[in-house]
Amino acid sequence: EVYLRKYYLAKAEIGLAQPDRVNQALTDLLRFTTKNFGKGDPNYALAITQLARWRGQLGNYDESLQLYQESLSILEMARAPSHPDLFDVKCHLAELYYRNERFEDALNLGNACLEFFENGRNRDREKIASATHNLGRTLIALSDYELARKHLLRSLEIRESMFGDAASSVGETLNQLGYLADLNGNYED
Repeated sequence: EVYLRKYYLAKAEIGLAQPDRVNQALTDLLRFTTKNFGKGDPNYALAITQLARWRGQLGNYDESLQLYQESLSILEMARAPSHPDLFDVKCHLAELYYRNERFEDALNLGNACLEFFENGRNRDREKIASATHNLGRTLIALSDYELARKHLLRSLEIRESMFGDAASSVGETLNQLGYLADLNGNYED
């Protein structure tokens, strides 16, 4: 219970992006996790995933990449190959690859994540929408506009049905579709 409180506090602080508070929450989480579970435990892997997210947001690509890879290594040893924790980390890693213009790597991981979320026992529509949005954005970067449009329209349909027209995630997908229309010279879409 203490672990979960510390984990979700760190995750929330990252969302708020207040550096001093994030650093303190992550330090507390890592100290607690290391002391109570050890560095080979999945809880530790999830804690360093949060640290990797934060370091990536700060632009520390190499450190973030190393932390994600460490997390994946631990989770691959401790969890079943189809465990959702593995794919959550892979989705974060795909995002990091995209932001650092490693588009082929982002595409490969993004496709694996989408396949998992579509075919898993717990089909998560929000994660499917996010994965299709991210794949669409990646495909734009790779100039595969037709497939990008297909993924973005699917993401838009899911997001609108879940959140309504005014949700920020709907706006993000509409922005990508607008950008794609501009690239294609199609100003009517």
